Amino acid sequence: MPNKSTQDRSWLCDHSRVDVLLVNSEGELVDRPWLTIAIDIASGCVMGFHLGYEAPNPPVVALALRHAILPKQYSGEYELQHQWQTYGLPQHFYTNYGISVQSNRLKQIAARLGFTNDFKPRPFESHVVERLFGSLNTQLFSALPGYTERSSRSQNTDSGASLTLPELEKLVVRYFVDLHNHQFGTRGGDRTRFEVWRSGLTTTPQVFSEQELDICFA
Repeated sequence: MPNKSTQDRSWLCDHSRVDVLLVNSEGELVDRPWLTIAIDIASGCVMGFHLGYEAPNPPVVALALRHAILPKQYSGEYELQHQWQTYGLPQHFYTNYGISVQSNRLKQIAARLGFTNDFKPRPFESHVVERLFGSLNTQLFSALPGYTERSSRSQNTDSGASLTLPELEKLVVRYFVDLHNHQFGTRGGDRTRFEVWRSGLTTTPQVFSEQELDICFA
């Protein structure tokens, strides 16, 4: 399925272990989850993500990519002030070396949808996602129950852990949609990251249904 409406954008996918210990539905301590993010390099907008306990691997990256491509709708329980309006296809999708080497599946997905999958771009472009992980830690995670300081991670202390994975996912969505994507970025001047992303579109992004995308991801 060739891409006929790709915006002139490159996306970077990267991962970080969240510094928050979570519990299950019975209140039992589980672990710290992994956060995988797909970010638009030019604007800094978060396009999509995946949050879960599985360590980064090609299937996890594919889930984050799928979320990034699809239009996103969230129910009222997320209490969002904005809609998550970024979606579509990249021209280039960069992943880290380890994922790229073992990722025949990602390359097949890229070929079907009409974009390229390659190693990380130039180092200064990689900083856009590193800054985001830093902001997440200082602006969101550090204020949550179960936050684990770097110096005490190995001790696996609960630090008052009380959040479940779905509860943390709602907070992460809210952070991306209402705060990060609608903040003024370093490259946007007087425009928010979302406004920079929208102004860079060369055409309306192609819309896929979940069923159509699942065929390409199979």
